[in-house]
Amino acid sequence: MKNIRYGVNYIFDKYEKNFKLRIVIFTILLITFFVNIYILNQHTTYVADDYGFYLAAHAFHSLRDYIDAIYKFYFNWSGRIISTAITYALLLLPIKIFHIINAIGYILLVLLVYFNIVGKREIYVSVLIFINFFFFAFLPAFGQDILWITGSGNYLWPTLIALFYSLLWRCCSPRHGKIYDNVFFAVFSGLCGFMAGITNENTSIALFLMSIAFIFYYKRLYSKIYRFSLFAVIGELIGTSFLLLAPGNFERASHFAPISIMGILGNLRHNFGQIFNFDCLLIPLLIFCIFCIALSNKDKIMACIFAFTSMAAVLSLSLSPTHFEGRVVLSGLSYMMIAAGIMYIKVDFTNYKMKRIVGILSVFFVFGNFSLYKSAENDISDYQHDYNMNLDIIGNSIALGKKDVIVNKIYPKSRFCPSYGLEEIQTDSKHGVNVSAAKYFNVDTIQAVHVENTDKK
Repeated sequence: MKNIRYGVNYIFDKYEKNFKLRIVIFTILLITFFVNIYILNQHTTYVADDYGFYLAAHAFHSLRDYIDAIYKFYFNWSGRIISTAITYALLLLPIKIFHIINAIGYILLVLLVYFNIVGKREIYVSVLIFINFFFFAFLPAFGQDILWITGSGNYLWPTLIALFYSLLWRCCSPRHGKIYDNVFFAVFSGLCGFMAGITNENTSIALFLMSIAFIFYYKRLYSKIYRFSLFAVIGELIGTSFLLLAPGNFERASHFAPISIMGILGNLRHNFGQIFNFDCLLIPLLIFCIFCIALSNKDKIMACIFAFTSMAAVLSLSLSPTHFEGRVVLSGLSYMMIAAGIMYIKVDFTNYKMKRIVGILSVFFVFGNFSLYKSAENDISDYQHDYNMNLDIIGNSIALGKKDVIVNKIYPKSRFCPSYGLEEIQTDSKHGVNVSAAKYFNVDTIQAVHVENTDKK
């Protein structure tokens, strides 16, 4: 037993003292994550809203057309102009280029969560492993958030903006006081705040409350309010107001029944329950709570601010008909992971028992993530196979001069598949997705029928 203990301590000592080794392992993991997401992206097809946004994007003949489309979107549908602009830009790219860029986007997501946790240039390989595993294991709409073109434009990339903005607050230190009071950095922070405020509704509200909390926290900690913080919170408030007060929001709301007080209370109850949902926030929340109770550390308040930000992102949706589920979970999960991670890295890793626990968990999460990845690849590959069969059907119909096309209805298997939970090509040829898909494939109409026992290659 002593020999085993000595061996474990020897390995960990070598690991902890060799910074280059940790960098190498960290880099290899990032490359592995990139390759995994890239492969999943390669199997991902156009889905649902992709057809309509693709047609709109490829109708642009100039930068003015691009701006006009975003302008009309803001006044007729929603204030999410940053998300819309990103979505159009992604659909203008060749699909092979999108696969690469989107895989990079996922790596940036992992890294931004990581650096919001550590707050400095420090290497914690186990943290990187945990982050990647948690996204695969607890993101209820993984395919829609990470792989789907329209979904990544509306959720993955805006979340990157929000997390970058959060990093400004996370890394604040009196050592850089001159930078924080610099006018140019203050203006930059204000622009970051504005961009973060115009991402999506629940994240924007949560980030504003987070900004206020950080101002009070740093005022108490350093007895000073830096210039950048004032510019940042004002920029964020302007961005949030610009988003929430968009004429398109009211135009869209006019087509639906107004939400009542009872409806808000019902939403509040549902969304509060999502905080304790195993398939949502429960596990990172539990980790945060356990470490928060067990450890006494000055960063506990900072971790609480991020946990509060996550909960604010959950509960603020109660004011709208939308529930905290599906695609919108991404930002809330990210901030709860940050809260849990901040407490986790304060654990005494020199303790032999803790070394064993971390080592075992890291191995467990690596194998767990591999299993989840293989499941995702199989599901998405099966969907791609059926999609390619439909492409053959469409191509053969066009070759025969048929402009009214009937394809097989495809049934996604899991949350890793982008079309899971979305309205794909329906049996009704007049359905919105069908109309867009027909224009995309250059046919008059397209509709889907259920076919039993579709062969798989």
